[in-house]
Formats: sequence, structure tokens, C-alpha cells
Amino acid sequence: MISMLLIAIISMSNEILRILQSSLTLAIITEYHAMMQAIIAKISTGVMMDKIEWLTSREVATQLRVHPGTLANWRHQGIGPRYTKLSTAPNSAVRYRSDHVESYLREQERRAAA
Repeated sequence: MISMLLIAIISMSNEILRILQSSLTLAIITEYHAMMQAIIAKISTGVMMDKIEWLTSREVATQLRVHPGTLANWRHQGIGPRYTKLSTAPNSAVRYRSDHVESYLREQERRAAA
């Protein structure tokens, strides 16, 4: 998975460099290329791999204090926190990124009436 990501980043970097060469100075292009190479090196060694906390539906339902069925209904209605299906099967398990759940909660905050 990481190797595919690296290949994509390298090809993207090379393509961006090719496009930018017509309008930027060589110094800027060289600096940008060095930056991209440093990012690629960090990713390949795992330094930049963010630790994403994935939560189950039950965990999210508990955190939001709703029934897991309510969470399933929200998914069906296209509301609630963002989620990821683990496969294309109709009854596939889903997972929620903890940062997406936190963002959803922040969006739901209402100001108290004055």
C-alpha cells in the first residue's frame, strides 16, 4: 500500500515539476523537488504516517449516546458522521475516523439564545 502511494507521489511530483518548469525559476523548482523528495522519504520510513483511530459503529453510537440502529439510519439517510465502508458488499462493516466524529460533533453545536 505504501509503495503504491510512493509511486503516485513520485509521478505526481514529476508531473508538477514538468508543468512548473515553464513558469518558475530553476531555483524554485529545485527547492520544490527537494521538498517532495523529503516528504517521500518520510512517508517511506513511516515518519509521516498519521495514526488514524478507526472506530466501530458501536463505539461511535456509544460516544454519541444513540442506538447503533439510529447510526445505521443516519448512514442510509446521508446524515451523521462521515464513515468508510470496508467493502462494496451491501452489509459490509463500516468504520468511522475519530477526527470525523469530532468534526461532526463540532458542526452540531448550537449557540445558546441570548
